[in-house]
Amino acid sequence: MSFTDPKIIIASPDLAFRKHLTQAVGTMRWPSVDAGGGADALIKLDSLAGIEAVVLDRNLADLDVDDLDISLRAHRKNLDVLLVDLNDGEICRSNRALVHPRSKELIWQLGRVEVMEEEPLPRVVVIDVKEHQSEAARDWTPLPGMIGNHSGMAELSRLVRLVAPRRTSVLITGETGTGKEVVARAVHQLSPRSSSPFIAVNCAAIPDALLESELFGYARGAFTGAMQPKMGRIEAANGGTLFLDEIGELPAGLQAKLLRFLQEREVQRLGSNEVTMVDVRIVAATHVNLLQANPAKPFRQDLYYRLAVFPVEVPALRDRQDDILLLARHFLADICAKDGVDAKEFSADVAAALINYEWPGNVRELQHLIERAVILAQSEKVLTLKHLPHLNSQNILNLA
Repeated sequence: MSFTDPKIIIASPDLAFRKHLTQAVGTMRWPSVDAGGGADALIKLDSLAGIEAVVLDRNLADLDVDDLDISLRAHRKNLDVLLVDLNDGEICRSNRALVHPRSKELIWQLGRVEVMEEEPLPRVVVIDVKEHQSEAARDWTPLPGMIGNHSGMAELSRLVRLVAPRRTSVLITGETGTGKEVVARAVHQLSPRSSSPFIAVNCAAIPDALLESELFGYARGAFTGAMQPKMGRIEAANGGTLFLDEIGELPAGLQAKLLRFLQEREVQRLGSNEVTMVDVRIVAATHVNLLQANPAKPFRQDLYYRLAVFPVEVPALRDRQDDILLLARHFLADICAKDGVDAKEFSADVAAALINYEWPGNVRELQHLIERAVILAQSEKVLTLKHLPHLNSQNILNLA
């Protein structure tokens, strides 16, 4: 083995941190190789014989870091695995005694160090890594459930974190399949209402005749078959968040009733004279421009301005090209794990095709395409273009 053979794998979705640590170990004349995620780290560990240590970002986007920690050490008996939490800025842990001197020196290079030993092991090492993050890395943290490093995602994260602690209504816009419900759930999770209900209603999935009773509920005897009173979704979300997906599909009559609720914060069930005060935060989403005239389903401007107090937009996947492989590897690892099949990887041709495809169905299309490819691949470990005929079609994608 030559001196230039890598000894350390640095695995993190945070490019700034990888660059910093690569430079740091380079100044100590330690060869290293970086990995964009957990799956990439496993692949590199399989292909490189001299690896002594792996530095893992605890906030990996593609794999559960604790499961990966176990898998890595199962691959190599004397492998040091150091877990770094860039969000909290201070936890680096090895589940076993550090074997290699490089690992101990690496921890000291990262910053302040405290060592606490227990009998029996593990040994826990606490370090301060905040000072090593770039300004951009410190400025934003991905939203819960969201994966990506694109600047558009950073702006989305900034806006959501600004509005989440308030009771302000939020309107989420973006193409179908971009993950608008994930953003809505992040607004809820980051708010003081996180311990209360999050109720989601897809306005396009419920027939118009039933939507009013679903939202507002009904009293016993309100109509034929109403044998018992029923609480509506708005009441069910009391104290929490009501997410109205595809709000543009709301019928005109219900638009007026929803507007009144937003003004008065009162719910009146169908067939009842009783009025109930409800504390609900409204988050709505749409894939269309609600202010564009649509004779078939016009949308009230006064309701729009009540809902769009704080608008946020989710970028289309084609505008987040740097995030495509990150998402694809996350879905691949997740699907393989859930289906109980061996881990798989992408060929270089597939990686190029994924990046160059336009993704009209956005993140949802990517997820479904990967799931289909895993099924087609069966026991094969490498996904090639034959497993992704959708991308292989010259009518859809020209890789020449």
